[in-house]
Amino acid sequence: MAYAIGILRYRRPLEQVQEHRAAHRAYISDLHDRRHRRRWRPLSSPCSAGVIFSVPDDGAQATLDALVAADPHVIGSVAQYEVLGWNPLFGEERLHT
Repeated sequence: MAYAIGILRYRRPLEQVQEHRAAHRAYISDLHDRRHRRRWRPLSSPCSAGVIFSVPDDGAQATLDALVAADPHVIGSVAQYEVLGWNPLFGEERLHT
C-alpha cells in the first residue's frame, strides 16, 4: 500500500468554493468507502484541507493523479492539490480503522 498526503488549497473566494462543497464532501466520503481515503480534516487555514490517501503500490502515482483530478473542487477550478508521498513510521495499522 502506498500513502500520500494531499493538501487542498482553495484558489477562488469561499463563496465560489461553497458552490462545490457538497459534491466535494460526497466525493471524499466515497473515497473512504472505496478505501482510498484514510483521514480528512480542514487545516487551520479556512482555505485549505488535508487528506491522507492510500492506493495500491502498483500504479500509485497514476491512481493518485486520477483521484485528485476527479475531485469536484478540482473539476470546478476552485481548488488545487499538492500531493506528497508519505511513509508512516508509526501507527500505520490505525489508518485502516
